Amino acid sequence: MHLAIPGTKYHLQYWYFVCTGMYTATFIKEIGVNVKHELRKRLLYATISGATGLVYMGLLYLMDAVFNESPGISVTLAYASAMLVYFIASKLYIFKSMCRSSTRRELAQFALVVTVNYFITLLTVRSIYVFTGEVYSGSLVAGIVTISVSYVVFDKIIFAHERQREE
Repeated sequence: MHLAIPGTKYHLQYWYFVCTGMYTATFIKEIGVNVKHELRKRLLYATISGATGLVYMGLLYLMDAVFNESPGISVTLAYASAMLVYFIASKLYIFKSMCRSSTRRELAQFALVVTVNYFITLLTVRSIYVFTGEVYSGSLVAGIVTISVSYVVFDKIIFAHERQREE
């Protein structure tokens, strides 16, 4: 099945059918199935991102409030732990990447994304910490930014081979 949305190789085919009015029942059914698949994938991504956010905030609270660690250490330990959960869940449930041969490549690419997102998170948390004196609001803002960036990178780069296999 193919999703005829911008960025896919079926985009021009879709617009040909739209412009000429030459729809076939199969093509219309295919579009419907693919839209459902894409919506399901995005809903699952939002769910896993939310769960990862809860893991992150829970660990951040534990490190900050219970163990009284510095903001830098709290953010670092909570972020690293949450990202490990996030990678595994994304690989297995969102992008359904069961291929073990590509895991090393995916992990290297993921590590690069996580490193960039970590510095975005740390910079955002520290910047907001100066004004608020707490790490949670900065973590929330950074989470929204990094989740959005990560979805695009995961879908278009890291797990793109899984999408191509589906086509």
